[in-house]
Amino acid sequence: MTPDLGVLPLPAWCTLAALAGLLAGGPLARWAWHAPRRLVLEERAALEEALSEAAAQAGMQAAANAPAPGVQAAVDSARRAHPAALPEHPTLSAALTALPPLEHEAAPAKLPLALRLLAAALAALLVWRIGPGWQALAALLLAWTLLTLAASDWFFRLLPDAMTLPLLWVGLLANLAGVGFASLPDAVVGAAAGYLLPATAAWAYRRLRGREGMYGGDFKLTAALCAWLGLQALPGLLVLASAGGIGAALLRAARGNGGLGEPLAFGPFLAAAGLINLALGGAF
Repeated sequence: MTPDLGVLPLPAWCTLAALAGLLAGGPLARWAWHAPRRLVLEERAALEEALSEAAAQAGMQAAANAPAPGVQAAVDSARRAHPAALPEHPTLSAALTALPPLEHEAAPAKLPLALRLLAAALAALLVWRIGPGWQALAALLLAWTLLTLAASDWFFRLLPDAMTLPLLWVGLLANLAGVGFASLPDAVVGAAAGYLLPATAAWAYRRLRGREGMYGGDFKLTAALCAWLGLQALPGLLVLASAGGIGAALLRAARGNGGLGEPLAFGPFLAAAGLINLALGGAF
């Protein structure tokens, strides 16, 4: 039996949604911080172990006056696993010292409050735009997950598969159930195009410039967004996210906080583009 959602006026539903956002913001902040940080720690430990083994092998080979064929392979593997940590052509000693320390041991004090306020504001806005019901609940799930992913990528440059892949499948299921924002064929084609288009662009950039421009987490997040919003949302998502990323890079360079060629997390801008699309009902 479907409940009578009209028993409460729309402002009351928006207020309830905002309260739910305030409650959800705390767990979102914990997940956004601890899940990717744990993955980074595990990755760093594996990378340090591989490089230490390579160093030991180099020492033994040098003592025998023989080449150390496994050293460069270990360094190349380490670079693929953690490309931001190692220079393009590191010596072994440079590779061992190039691993950057984690900048923060604990989450910033303002992160839980910021996510609570953003989750509450988005919840009220989406319920006001969509109206109370299952589609609004699906929209809240998408919006709060995007907030979590944006925070994760902002602090750790990491979009965990444990969040992006379930988000993609839940988006397809939501559209199958009729509570999403696109038809199921449009969502399936959009998910495929959302992965292949940026992946192809990143491949071309890597061939031309010899360095990475985007990473796999960005492709998966784009695919997940299109699984929810459909193929027609893809151009707007990429344009908005790219404009935001370029603007942030220019602002950072103008403030002297880094060069234009330095890596910049793209996930927060993809998430922001998805939230704008969601809030405006795809009207861009």
